[in-house]
Amino acid sequence: MRVFLAINVGHENELSAISSQIAHKGVKLVDHYHITLAFFGDLSTAELINLKFLLDKLHHPSFTLTTSNHIDCFSNWNRLRVLFLPVEYHKLLNQLALKIQNLCRDVFDLPNSFEPHITLGRVKFPIVDEAYISAMQQLRCEPISWKVTELVLYESTLLPKGAEYKRIGSVKLD
Repeated sequence: MRVFLAINVGHENELSAISSQIAHKGVKLVDHYHITLAFFGDLSTAELINLKFLLDKLHHPSFTLTTSNHIDCFSNWNRLRVLFLPVEYHKLLNQLALKIQNLCRDVFDLPNSFEPHITLGRVKFPIVDEAYISAMQQLRCEPISWKVTELVLYESTLLPKGAEYKRIGSVKLD
């Protein structure tokens, strides 16, 4: 099973309103808003049990996050792959991501980089609509703030209509 650890964002109405502004025939909008802290990939049952054991050792204070007021993208504006809402820098968020990497690095191969963001849409084929790209670069939105008190472990199943997420565990923050 494909497994990842995330921060739920909530605020579905606000995020859906922002997502509706990026709608385009080449963009598949997401319907589950979260910040991925670690993607563990395909795990066996034994590996999942081990991961849950490791995560039980995680202690970290709760904190408040705020999104940016603009849309950004991976890879670049000329080769869009993902449109997302950046999350403002927060020392406790970066410390949390580092703790997770350190806790799991002997068992799981996790990337060293972490760029906190909320995915809004995935680009399915190249977009050559310069007016759309310019509009995305100029799009502004109200920042959203929320308190992070829990991390959620998800199983992700890839389906033709998009990913389906099932909650399989959680970690409460102090």
